[in-house]
Amino acid sequence: LLIVSIFYFFNILYFIFGIIKLKNDEYNNYTEPVSVIIAVYNGADSLNRLLHQLSNQIYSNKIEFIIVDDMSTDQTKEMIEKHVLNDNRFVYVASDEGSPALSYKKRALDAGIKKSKYDILLFTDVDCEIGPKWVKYMVSKFSDNNVEYIVGFSYVHNQYITNLVSKFQQVDFFILMITAFSCLNNQKPWACTGQNQAYRKRLFNRVHGFSAIKNCLQGDDTLFMQTCNNTNNISFSYHPDSFIITRTEYNLLSFIKQRVRWAGDANIMWKFNKNLFIMIVSTFLINSFIIFLGFFVESKLVILILSIKLITEYILFYCGNKKFKLNIKSINYLKWSILQFPYIFIMGISSFFTNYLINWKSK
Repeated sequence: LLIVSIFYFFNILYFIFGIIKLKNDEYNNYTEPVSVIIAVYNGADSLNRLLHQLSNQIYSNKIEFIIVDDMSTDQTKEMIEKHVLNDNRFVYVASDEGSPALSYKKRALDAGIKKSKYDILLFTDVDCEIGPKWVKYMVSKFSDNNVEYIVGFSYVHNQYITNLVSKFQQVDFFILMITAFSCLNNQKPWACTGQNQAYRKRLFNRVHGFSAIKNCLQGDDTLFMQTCNNTNNISFSYHPDSFIITRTEYNLLSFIKQRVRWAGDANIMWKFNKNLFIMIVSTFLINSFIIFLGFFVESKLVILILSIKLITEYILFYCGNKKFKLNIKSINYLKWSILQFPYIFIMGISSFFTNYLINWKSK
């Protein structure tokens, strides 16, 4: 417990340092032709909103929107095709045009990438909300010729927070994002999200696409980034207009399914980033130790470690909340910090059974 705790707290301090030294980026008017790619499965409920937001992008260079229908059974295909007729920037693609060697969402994205005309590829999800300058500020980060991969920021908006599940999701997702940005700011790329990212097609081709992770459940974001990682070619966008709003979860089962899906590739992360894998394991162990030792052992050590954990994690939350100006309530952080113990334990165990429990299309 002591060894795991020392490693865990060292990393929390490392994250805090990365957030504290985070500075506003200098943005320019750099533009380049861009292909925006979105894979959609049964997205009829939110597709019109996304298509409208894409149509309203303020961008002065060539742009195409490739919407990949991943064998939807609702009205997704008809809705996309109708929009294609009204706006020639939109392209309909079927996911079976992707490599049959790929599994899950990666095949759909591969189909879109094959269809794309431009070198810069920008990605989001159908249930996300984007602002009118999202493309502009994400692409502007490619003005540095050495940069080939951009990590964007996503968050759960305060206006959608209504119940305990959404409060927990907001804080948990925020902690994940600020630790990812902290590591990037410390020049140690660890994680990203497929909800908001971009990379060059030449990079995708150079690493042979998703071939190294073709059998992984997820793999289209963090694992793929790790296959591209040489620590010099990955950057991030810190401009608020490049942020996107992710889908808010209100149903506990839906939220758990999403996170089990995300956890699916954690147990193979050691192949790609050993430091990140050790951090994942230490997070699981410290929360599990506190749960079980708290029940069976009356120990000053456990109380001390628990106290340090709560304090250091709150400092990380506070610094991130101040830097990103999201005004997340501290009371929601407190609820998250209490529920985190069983949550982390359940996710850790579930990661070994993900392929049997769920796939990326599950809601």
